[in-house]
Amino acid sequence: MVALQEGDRASLRPVFDALAGPVHRFARSLLPGPAAEDAAQMALVRIFERTHEYDRDRGRVLAWALTVTAWQCRTVARRAQREQARAAGAPDDEAVACEQPGPLVALLDRERRDKALAAIDGLSAADRDALRRTLEDGALTGAERKRKQRALRRLRGALGLLLWKGV
Repeated sequence: MVALQEGDRASLRPVFDALAGPVHRFARSLLPGPAAEDAAQMALVRIFERTHEYDRDRGRVLAWALTVTAWQCRTVARRAQREQARAAGAPDDEAVACEQPGPLVALLDRERRDKALAAIDGLSAADRDALRRTLEDGALTGAERKRKQRALRRLRGALGLLLWKGV
């Protein structure tokens, strides 16, 4: 991926070969039938359009690619939900603002919330307290700001491990 970012076109095929299978499998685990294939193809296009956005210091390429895929699946699911609402005769403004999220969106939101809470629970009491004080007080001393930065770094790391464990 780094070579591709640097303009090496020969690296396009190996990166595609490495990502295409996992992206398609992940999309099929989130969406049914042809919608999964559409989402996977759109995700691969988006991944290669945005190779410049990949930050090798923030994690593995696969984690980044599957994040793009998850968002694309969510987009496809919401689009299908709007189309179903329109087909059922709902006015356009109601179809666009679907009141109830679909099962995929609800599942992703519930999983994301549960993983975030687990990551927060995994922080030390001092880190949780530093984050709480940040939300309550607003004005922090230099030491408190540094504690907050360290706590947020650990929280991001914990969330990354929880979100991509086993991938």
